[in-house]
Amino acid sequence: KKMNLFDNPDNFRKIHKERIPNIGGSIFVINALILLTFYNLKLFPLNTNLIFILLFSMIFFIILFFDDKKNLNPILKLIISAIVFYISVIFNNELLLTSINFISLELSISFGKYSIFVSILCVLLLLNALNMFDGINLQSGLYMLTIFFVFVFYDINKLFSLLMIFSLIFFLYLNYKNKLFLGNAGIWFCSFYISGSIISSYNQNLISVEMVLILLLFPGMDMLRIFIQRISKKKNPFKPDKTHIHHILLKSLNDVQTALIIFFCYITPIILFHFTYNFLISLIILVSLYFIIYVHFNYFKFKK
Repeated sequence: KKMNLFDNPDNFRKIHKERIPNIGGSIFVINALILLTFYNLKLFPLNTNLIFILLFSMIFFIILFFDDKKNLNPILKLIISAIVFYISVIFNNELLLTSINFISLELSISFGKYSIFVSILCVLLLLNALNMFDGINLQSGLYMLTIFFVFVFYDINKLFSLLMIFSLIFFLYLNYKNKLFLGNAGIWFCSFYISGSIISSYNQNLISVEMVLILLLFPGMDMLRIFIQRISKKKNPFKPDKTHIHHILLKSLNDVQTALIIFFCYITPIILFHFTYNFLISLIILVSLYFIIYVHFNYFKFKK
């Protein structure tokens, strides 16, 4: 209350009825600080990549903490984020995406001298996609939970990923009760941690580019569709509105039903790909599910 860290309803895009604390992301920072403290006390070892990723994730948290307070300009946030990520790459080359190799398609793409620009672009796209995906209770929490379960399975920073899973379970309960939001700071902390962990683990051959795409594509598709629609209508692509996939479903469903349907749409192809390793089929199912619910709930009216 002293710092006035609340998400206030605006009767337009923010549809909750009471002001809700948006400090949920702080628990992730506490986890990171505890882990780094244990490392400094030499209670257990941490790899250098994880240390850098956690440190720069906390920097992103601080930047977006001010956004939660002052509502920073979207372009300014992207510029600052690009600079911070560029600095992180200077300190740790494992965060640089130099090439991608589609094993299932027998296709390899090398970025060469453009690696830093591609890396920055990928990180900024994910930051923005996950920020736009955070719109209703349970939605972001379930999606983050899914990502960290995949991280644990692929042995990607397993210890911290387990901490995040336990934290997210408690967050989901409070979020369901409408007591707590992640806030932009929490979303961007997770987004950079996920970005850095994926690039680093991909460079170490711990995860395939196919799994990465299946894992991250759903919010990316929604962001792309929204940007295309806004630009076609000559609107600012970064100006918030109510055209997100969850807003469309909320015309007919409540927030829990909406979050669960969206969860089903991205978890199904993830599970399918895990057991079959059939990238094209999993991709087709993911894209099809997205556009089926978009068309179904956008063009056919239902009563709640």
